[in-house]
Amino acid sequence: MTYSEPLINQVYRFFLAVGFGILMGVLYEVLGIIKTLPFLGRKSGIAIDFIYSVIFTVLSFFFMLVYNEGEARANLVIAQLTGIYVFHITFGKRITRPFIKMKEKIRRKMSEKDIKRHKNLI
Repeated sequence: MTYSEPLINQVYRFFLAVGFGILMGVLYEVLGIIKTLPFLGRKSGIAIDFIYSVIFTVLSFFFMLVYNEGEARANLVIAQLTGIYVFHITFGKRITRPFIKMKEKIRRKMSEKDIKRHKNLI
């Protein structure tokens, strides 16, 4: 006996996966903003990327378990990645641009304070 799922259910799950990918894109941008803070070093950036990878893997597994009855299908993984990409090229750049400018201002102020501190020491 061959079980075939109705097409409408497959399309519904595909768009759910795209929405899930968009949410994961939002999470990536939030972690990216945290990663750009000036007092964090390079090692913390690697740690944040690792944390994101673990979170994405676990949430993707639970998404497949709940919404796709435990089946891992390539089209849903592609839909998740498409959602992340769509968010990144549309809203992601607009969201991170102000934070990058703010980061530059903070770095300039911190470097000015460091210059003043070193002048006082000399």
